[in-house]
Amino acid sequence: MTTAPPALLHRLDRVRARLGTLGVDALLVTTPSIRRWVSGFTGTAGVVLVTADRAVVATDSRYYERSEEHTSELQSRFGISYA
Repeated sequence: MTTAPPALLHRLDRVRARLGTLGVDALLVTTPSIRRWVSGFTGTAGVVLVTADRAVVATDSRYYERSEEHTSELQSRFGISYA
């Protein structure tokens, strides 16, 4: 099981708090550097959708193995999953 860095988990909390403050239902992240900042996903292709209770990394088949490395703790603690 891969352990997510505490800073990454804190970032997702911050994004979700900001969504609530702005009254926004979700954030779609397409910029690679921001995608990595919010999810830890390091692939060159993909997007992240963050909601109040879930975050989904959508990427193509080249990155399935890499994205699954991050899944266990992020999914259980913060609702991040990969599609």
